[in-house]
Amino acid sequence: MVKMLATIEASTVCYNSSIQLLTFYITTVAPKLTYEIHTGVKEFVKGGDVFYMPNKPKMEPTRILIEGSQENRKIAVKLDISKLEEKEKVFNKHYPKQMPCVIVLRYRTTELRKKERADNNTEIDGDNNNDKSDTVDVGEVVVEYTEHTAVDLAERPKRRVISQIVTTGGSAYVVENLYGAGHENTTGEGTELMVGSTIVPHEGEEEEEGLCVICLMNPKDTAVMPCRHMCMCKDCGEQLLKHKPVCPVCRAPISTLLHMPSFTNGNSK
Repeated sequence: MVKMLATIEASTVCYNSSIQLLTFYITTVAPKLTYEIHTGVKEFVKGGDVFYMPNKPKMEPTRILIEGSQENRKIAVKLDISKLEEKEKVFNKHYPKQMPCVIVLRYRTTELRKKERADNNTEIDGDNNNDKSDTVDVGEVVVEYTEHTAVDLAERPKRRVISQIVTTGGSAYVVENLYGAGHENTTGEGTELMVGSTIVPHEGEEEEEGLCVICLMNPKDTAVMPCRHMCMCKDCGEQLLKHKPVCPVCRAPISTLLHMPSFTNGNSK
């Protein structure tokens, strides 16, 4: 299952290049979180984590703490980009890892997770073979979640928000707004991300074993919003939106599809 307790709604991200002011809105139900802003960096994804290397040596950005639940809390930050070259402020699709600006949200939560351990009991048979049996413990673990919102600092970008990535438990997920996919949208209007909700497997099937309920061939890797049913593959989801945009499980209207390619690749927690 994937749960997000905090997000930046992509459509709220604005940048005034004349005064170098970045504004965005945070919604969260996490007890506390931090946000930090990177500028002029190269993005790296390794082992399910996302980190950034500055194009020029500089200090690490300050992490700002926010405590308590927030609904559409406005954040306004004056960016110091005086040392960035003009080409560093503009996203270039030919260099997709070079990011003009990235907003990173971080929070931690305690969850129950299964932990396998080997039993030290040893049985000796006639061939003197050792047989170790495995047992499973369930315990509380602290899990960190992050959301990475990449922002184009161009004066008139095709899209203000370049991408959003969510990481948790050693997996990284790309958030895709499939509703109206392919359209140039300066504000990112319509993009949605789960907040305080959980992806719901299709009833009667294990989440790691289920196939798309439409084609019955591809793994389920796309969730329906706002009902949160993880029930179809990306291709079927795109076709469904063109013809009959209702959830095939509960028949609720679809506002957005959330494509999570890592969900069915053995990385589900």
